[in-house]
Amino acid sequence: MKLPHRQHASVSKIKLQEYLLSNTHEVGKFKAKFFRKLGFSSMDITSLEQALLQIANFEEVKEIIETIYGKKYVIDGEINSVFGKDNLDY
Repeated sequence: MKLPHRQHASVSKIKLQEYLLSNTHEVGKFKAKFFRKLGFSSMDITSLEQALLQIANFEEVKEIIETIYGKKYVIDGEINSVFGKDNLDY
């Protein structure tokens, strides 16, 4: 199944800046390390926002988890490095 109402999906710029790309956030700093290695930075959050929205719009929902905040939709997808696939070093 596709994400319901995916045409209205959004990614909070605050979440991108202060969580997913933050080197100081308690949990987010580990995610930031991964995303920065792919070439994403807090100087250009739009690139990461667009990559995540691509996944939300075109990939299938793998799991739905009920939380106290509502439904959490789990979607797997691929995010390409801004450097290109050949320049990744894991």
